[in-house]
Amino acid sequence: MTTTPTPIDPESLVARMMEELRANPAAQQLLMQALLTREFLGMPLRLERIEAQLDAMLGRMDRLEEGQRRLEGQVGRLEEGQRRLEGQVGRLEEQVGNLEEGQRSHNRRLGSLEDKVGALIGDNLELKLPGRIIPLLSQKIRLRRAELMRSPIFGLKREVSEAAEDAVDAGSLEDWQETRIGLTDIIMRAQRQSDRAWVWIAVEASSSVRQHDIERARLSADSLSALFGQDAIAVVAGYQIGDDEMRQASEAGVETLIIE
Repeated sequence: MTTTPTPIDPESLVARMMEELRANPAAQQLLMQALLTREFLGMPLRLERIEAQLDAMLGRMDRLEEGQRRLEGQVGRLEEGQRRLEGQVGRLEEQVGNLEEGQRSHNRRLGSLEDKVGALIGDNLELKLPGRIIPLLSQKIRLRRAELMRSPIFGLKREVSEAAEDAVDAGSLEDWQETRIGLTDIIMRAQRQSDRAWVWIAVEASSSVRQHDIERARLSADSLSALFGQDAIAVVAGYQIGDDEMRQASEAGVETLIIE
């Protein structure tokens, strides 16, 4: 006769197993190994490694944040240094601007002084030249019976001024030509030694002859020729006449006279 096993209540079975496991810790480990997979059992170790990696990453992040703060501090110091440098550059540019303005002011005063000195020298030349011009030009361009018709001291002789006024009224002389004659530094009338023909001489005097002196002498001589219908010689006289001015005078048919 076969005996049928009495079914065991699951709760009672679990209760007995729990009592046995609490009484035998080694059995607990065996049960865990039987119930759990190897991957699950290795999770605590992997979690420890992950925690260690996280700690390392957090440490690196802390160091990065500290480096960032130091870098920001350095950038701030650099920006402050840049602002100080820009301020110094601005002050230096202002000082340079002041120096340049001072130099320009000095140059203006120097130029004005040079103009005044040149004018004084020119005035002195114009005053002393009439007493020397006749013998100097008579020898240079072969003249005889020369006489002054205008000088800075005595002005323009009446016969020349009246002739110019009549010519303007008659329409044979332009107003500007009459003015040019009146502004000429020295006017002479003389005879050429070669043919005894009467000629007029227009002299522009300057301490240092420039192109405008040459041009004025030429216009004055042409105006005198138009007024009297006679040959007229243009002359520039000065203490200094440069090579360029010598060439310009030659091209314009203007005589040059260096006063010593």
